[in-house]
Amino acid sequence: MKAQVYETYWGATALLEEMPAVSWVHINRAHSLGPHRHSGYEIVYVVRGTMDNWIGDRRYRVDAGQVFITPPDSLHGGVDSVLNPNEHCLIHCLIPPEGKALPGLDQATTDALRSDLQAIGATVFRGSPRVKDLIAILMEEHRTPGPYARVVARSALHELLARVVRDANGDRRLRAPRPLPPKVRDAVAWIDAHLSDDISFEALAKRFGHSATHFRRLFLKEVGQTPSDFLMRRRVERAKERFSDARATVTAVALELGFSSSQYFATVFKKYAAMTPKAYRRSLAKSAR
Repeated sequence: MKAQVYETYWGATALLEEMPAVSWVHINRAHSLGPHRHSGYEIVYVVRGTMDNWIGDRRYRVDAGQVFITPPDSLHGGVDSVLNPNEHCLIHCLIPPEGKALPGLDQATTDALRSDLQAIGATVFRGSPRVKDLIAILMEEHRTPGPYARVVARSALHELLARVVRDANGDRRLRAPRPLPPKVRDAVAWIDAHLSDDISFEALAKRFGHSATHFRRLFLKEVGQTPSDFLMRRRVERAKERFSDARATVTAVALELGFSSSQYFATVFKKYAAMTPKAYRRSLAKSAR
């Protein structure tokens, strides 16, 4: 028996430029998977077995019926560079930058998908069987492309992206959150109350009785983000709240939230909101009309 049976369509064999790869993989024996990156989102649905993957400094176990998302340009691979026996299917999808729309979708819908996928980030969640069915449709259209194959494939891709966002948000709402340890809970509350301050995480760790290294590791384990990542995400969330006031300027909000310049604020905001502060304010103005 072969170690793996790998059916994939990519490059010149891909039907859609925004979906450069679609694959269905049967791994029958442990198979190597070293560190690598993709330019677009990788969306994986595990059909049977499990996958143990890592992204950056986090590990993820993906069981049958779950979806695993890897954001663009994220270094990732199998834990110990190995994939366990499993069956999975996947796509790679290129979400265009701000100001451009996905083929077949309008600008507003593309912006919403970009923002939602950015908010979801790297994660594992329970996927609906329809996700697997849609990838199966994409495989069939590539395997035997008939009339209107690109139309059918693009329609399946659009539904797949919408289903993934729905499933991720629905699973997150249904999961009962595990209470944070008291010191981590207090650290989260302290950061939230001092978003405008110049926060030293070394001093914060000492405040709660930990070394900086141990505090970062504990915070990442319990919250799912590093302390600095949590701070920046909360600052961006607070900025969005402030922008609901049309009189709040980008510069004023940046300084109010402790950023050294509006340029740095714009860089951080775009990283976590998938659009610039000015574009976000424009979207608020349009929705208010």
